[in-house]
Amino acid sequence: MYMQKSILKYCLVLSLLLPFAGFSQYKNQFDSLTLSHKPVQWKNFVIPTSLVALGIYGTLDSHVLNVKEISEESIEYFPNYSHNADDFLQITPIPAVFLMDAFGFKSVHPWHEQLVYLGRAELIMMGMVYPLKMLTKVPRPDNSSNNSFPSGHTAQAFLAAQFFQKEFGRRYPWASVGMYTIASAIGVSRVLNNRHWASDVFAGAGIGMASVELSYLAGIRHHRHSTFQPIVIPSYTNGMASCSMVVGL
Repeated sequence: MYMQKSILKYCLVLSLLLPFAGFSQYKNQFDSLTLSHKPVQWKNFVIPTSLVALGIYGTLDSHVLNVKEISEESIEYFPNYSHNADDFLQITPIPAVFLMDAFGFKSVHPWHEQLVYLGRAELIMMGMVYPLKMLTKVPRPDNSSNNSFPSGHTAQAFLAAQFFQKEFGRRYPWASVGMYTIASAIGVSRVLNNRHWASDVFAGAGIGMASVELSYLAGIRHHRHSTFQPIVIPSYTNGMASCSMVVGL
């Protein structure tokens, strides 16, 4: 009974609480609908940094977050769980943003600025996730490799959800909640697939959200007399992440 309660609490944290992580930002984001250059409030980093801190703590100490027990419970209660849907669903909110742009839904920024914010966030995320994987060398639960911490899938999923929230969260909050729910489900799936520890997932979620906040915090510098507009386009193919830059004249 104790073990059942433990894994249930973990799943509830990810699938019920995290979808509402962006709600604390809606009020502060109201003015950005008309003043898109307004700096991001520093308190927007409270949730991401807390998630990263929880992930780091869970990796180092099992008193608060017993990741091995959670992994054992997931195998015990979901022994036949094996899905690769998270490989595709992790980017779902990104095409949703541009589809909503195409159908005329009101976003905070025009599509070409969205590409810049997104590309920069992807670069920030990859610049944190992959060096951490190489430095920490945490073994995966299935012992397939030593690059478990943090979860790249979860980081990508929450980056995508946070990107959607920044553009459409204030006007369409329940759509944003849906994107966070998808991201949360991916985090749970990574644990149930025995590919990540719970600590990896929490840290990945925080990194993904923080990457978007940092990208938007930097803003976009507009040059009145320049016709050059660099666009960074991220891609993910066969397990490899990459970015391409296009310069329009």
